[in-house]
Amino acid sequence: PHIIMQIILHLFGLQLYIIEVDTTPDDSIKYVCNQKKYFFVRYIGDDKKSLWIIFPKREIKLEQTEISNVFSNGITKLIFNKKTTTVKKEDSILYSECASEIEYNII
Repeated sequence: PHIIMQIILHLFGLQLYIIEVDTTPDDSIKYVCNQKKYFFVRYIGDDKKSLWIIFPKREIKLEQTEISNVFSNGITKLIFNKKTTTVKKEDSILYSECASEIEYNII
């Protein structure tokens, strides 16, 4: 993690340090979703045929399927569309209306 900001507050003669840490995994893309959810994607290899989807408490490796915009391990699916990205586990939607942080900041 990288320290991106440090603030020193003086309260009643005491110094309080607040440090904000960037928790973005190296070489990954952050996706921000509805309900303030987020995850990261880190591609494996130059061909980008597999990736790690990194959730706050776990990581799952997914492989590209015969459908080029879908990555899966047979249980979890990451579906990239032009306007939104979705994560499904079997038939349940886990993360919806997701956009990469780059796209999110442009909107």
